[in-house]
Amino acid sequence: MPTEISLENKAIESSLLNYIKNYPTTIILIAANVLIFVLMIFKGGPTTILSPESKVLISFGSNYGPLTTAGQSFRLVTCGFVHVGLLHLFMNMIVLGQIGMVVERLLGSSRLIGIYFIGLIGASLTSLWLNPLTLSAGASGAILALIGAFGAFIYRRRKFLSKEFLDSFKKSSMVYILYLGLMGTLIPNIDNAAHFGGLFFGFFSGLILSPANSKKEFWTLRDTIGVSFMLFVLFIWWHFVQGNVVNSSKLKGYNAYELAIKELKTNNYNQAILSLNKAIANGYVDDSVYLARAQTYFLLKAYRKSLQDCNSAVQLNPKSILAYTIRGFDFYHLGDLDLNIKDLKRVVKLDPSNYGMYELLSLSSLENGAYTDALLAINKAIDLKPGQSAFYDRRGFILGLMGNFKEAYNSLEKSINLDPTNAGAYFHLGVIYLLSNNYQQAKYYFDKSKSLHYSCDEWEANFVNKLIQQYNAHNNLR
Repeated sequence: MPTEISLENKAIESSLLNYIKNYPTTIILIAANVLIFVLMIFKGGPTTILSPESKVLISFGSNYGPLTTAGQSFRLVTCGFVHVGLLHLFMNMIVLGQIGMVVERLLGSSRLIGIYFIGLIGASLTSLWLNPLTLSAGASGAILALIGAFGAFIYRRRKFLSKEFLDSFKKSSMVYILYLGLMGTLIPNIDNAAHFGGLFFGFFSGLILSPANSKKEFWTLRDTIGVSFMLFVLFIWWHFVQGNVVNSSKLKGYNAYELAIKELKTNNYNQAILSLNKAIANGYVDDSVYLARAQTYFLLKAYRKSLQDCNSAVQLNPKSILAYTIRGFDFYHLGDLDLNIKDLKRVVKLDPSNYGMYELLSLSSLENGAYTDALLAINKAIDLKPGQSAFYDRRGFILGLMGNFKEAYNSLEKSINLDPTNAGAYFHLGVIYLLSNNYQQAKYYFDKSKSLHYSCDEWEANFVNKLIQQYNAHNNLR
């Protein structure tokens, strides 16, 4: 009769010291993952605890097609020690502690290491093949490799295992696999393709490395040959994936986008448009591509084309602040103040602390004749960023146009006290005095603003000219 294997080891105490003694490899792997995350926090700051920035993930070795296939193949391994937040790390380490303990007890430390890294590389390559532009990180693929190897062990040794044990393994494995599927759906930069690859390579590694009988063996020549064979398979797989990714239209599109960004920095706008067109034609249609082209068209004063790209960006990302900002500017230059104001309001709704956008909203509302809305917007800007001369200048001008001359003078004088060289404040004081029929003071402040080389907006100039034309006896104020 075959001897039934049980995972219970009565000789092992539940102390930490005995855990370290009996499962050193599992402890080392957990410690390495935790250490890397701590270093990420030191570099990325407190926000890294919940949601690391992409640049932090990349700097610590996440798997990313354009970099991995361009001489940075080490990312196939390092990505397994980078995690997308504390929850991601915690859940993975909990499961690694459990499954690692089981595999290390049944197969030994050396085999665990072999399976872990074969599965990790296999997971990374699968992710790279199916999602070359996804920033992939986490130990999930390697952990699933251990689960796959454990499954292979059970398959080979099923005659020695009790039904209760098999049922327990099925339940615990299914719970973790479901968890990984959920995490892969909800958390960015976690790739289900990597999970599948890790499970696949882990299972076949387990078939090769599982001892042939009920007694655990030390490392044998068969293990060396098996690991060598799996590494050879991974080597062939790597060259296939690398060639496939490098020649893929997505990567060509990404490279065109990167080239366009460099061209934009050198003000080579026409060439940037060509590169961005190539990126989109190759299927690289991230909202950032449309926004880059929208910005380029805006700089070329092709506002309608810029508007179309902003619309495409909004369809891909309805919460894109930059898309609404550029589109708002497009509407302004196309003379549609109502739509301009509508988009600026969307921006401040998405980013209530954006004082600069409140200032622009006040200007557009002012030009549109909505003085009350303009005053509310500039007051909000002042609340968010007090001490700005330009803000008090704008508020004083609006108050004057609303007929509140006393508060207008006070606000404009405060603007000048904050910045005596603010030519706009002197110009607007001139307008307010003109509105209150104090022509001498109006002339004084217009001359003062002129001496400071103030250049007013077209609508301001038209507004003042109309005022002056109403008083033909004072045409010398021009």
